[in-house]
Amino acid sequence: MTQKSDSNYKKGLISVIIPIYGKFDINRAILSIESIRAQKGVKLEIVVSEQGISPKLQSIIPKDIKYIFTKFIPSKDISNFNPGRVRNIGFGESIGEFIYTNDADILFFDEYFLQKGISLLEQDQKLALHRPPMRRIPLENFNIFNNHCKKYKIRKTINSLDFSQEFLATMDGLKRKLKVVKKDGGYYEKTFTTSYSEFERYINNKSLLGEEPTIWTENLHCGGNLLRRIHFEEVGGYCEEFINWGGEDSDLQWKLMEMYNLKFFPDTIDFNVLHLDHERGYFSSKMWKRNEAIELERKINGISNAIKNDKRNVSRYVN
Repeated sequence: MTQKSDSNYKKGLISVIIPIYGKFDINRAILSIESIRAQKGVKLEIVVSEQGISPKLQSIIPKDIKYIFTKFIPSKDISNFNPGRVRNIGFGESIGEFIYTNDADILFFDEYFLQKGISLLEQDQKLALHRPPMRRIPLENFNIFNNHCKKYKIRKTINSLDFSQEFLATMDGLKRKLKVVKKDGGYYEKTFTTSYSEFERYINNKSLLGEEPTIWTENLHCGGNLLRRIHFEEVGGYCEEFINWGGEDSDLQWKLMEMYNLKFFPDTIDFNVLHLDHERGYFSSKMWKRNEAIELERKINGISNAIKNDKRNVSRYVN
């Protein structure tokens, strides 16, 4: 991957990259974009990379946002979708010194989230941050949240959320019974939550074995990464071998961990992000297992081979 030339690369600028694909919800995507636009204290560029049959966001999003559309014919279950590629395409159009990788269902709680993150990176030239703490806005709260945003704007609505219950940010103040489980994630202990109704559905339906990612939600945003552009380039960006759901984020973080000083975002309220819960319309346990096998094989073959292969794939997106 080649680095942007000095004429295109802007020092101090942060590029937030949002991938859009599949049957994404436009309302959630717009809220995510508005949350980013409301960030203060930073020079900001937003890059939306959409893939699909035809563009859906192009005529809706503000003109100050950089937008790329790539023609893509998805299978019914999106089992042919390459999540690393859509993100790499977005990166190729960005010009920031700093990169934040986001998802179209994520909001920032603190309006200085990006500024505070960059301040941490400036204290250590090799530091990269990943997986900010995440709270869930329940699915049944989405309509009231969305309507409130239209009436009072997104910052006022976010500030009105109730954070009194762990793992959640709610609009109605109701206490929700959650099932919480912890799991050894290798280099850290993972915490997952689900509603008790979903948990009961899971334990009473044997066909859901292997479908756990559609039931459980981690309390961190696994796709959230803040790093320098040069670090993204030097590790080869996202691997494009992963298809469908899972693998590309943890693989990128593995490469950053091997090459640089990768740390979690601080577990403080100002680094919380908010997930707009939604129905999970696609998942393939077969592809999940395939991706796990690819991830293991890449680690066995070593970091140097992984980066070499990824640089070759990604270089075509960067001017």
